[in-house]
Amino acid sequence: MDGVFKVAHTGTLMGMYSAVTMLPDKGAGFVILINGEGEDARTALTQVLVKRYTSGDPALSVAHYAGLLEKEEAARPAAEKAPDTSRRRRATAKELAPHLGVYRDPWFGEVTLCRDGDAVRLRARKSPQLDGVVQKVGDRWLVDWDDPSVDAEAWLDMAGNGLRMAKVDPQADFSYDYEDLAFERVGNCP
Repeated sequence: MDGVFKVAHTGTLMGMYSAVTMLPDKGAGFVILINGEGEDARTALTQVLVKRYTSGDPALSVAHYAGLLEKEEAARPAAEKAPDTSRRRRATAKELAPHLGVYRDPWFGEVTLCRDGDAVRLRARKSPQLDGVVQKVGDRWLVDWDDPSVDAEAWLDMAGNGLRMAKVDPQADFSYDYEDLAFERVGNCP
């Protein structure tokens, strides 16, 4: 960067953001660890610290990079932004009756979409964190996960004998690979 050799790697997992950056020629390196939604903070802090060693320009502050990130977000097409899901309500078993049952994905395994009291709940057998109440948003369904560390809600799309999922927020971390799952119905609710 700016003619200075840089070695770096970032990591993101369920709301935890990290960055490791080394500038061997400058004898400098740093680690950033953030517990929370901090992608923009990680980006701005990393840029400021690197630029301190590679360019020394005091105008390249956290505020400068935060402003660039805000402009980038404002220019992002609507299709790439998270939709407003604030007008959600709990789905009823009656609404989802044709789709209630046990589903299986060849890789992920089994999930149940079944009545739970007055609600409908999606539960993943192999991943207890993926347990949440199904909500209705307009004409779509989403899962509001019980575990707050699962910070990417999922759309549920049901067609025929199948169940597909997708991230509600298209910018959610790639490790929430709901789109890779293709569930087929294998039975009724227990």
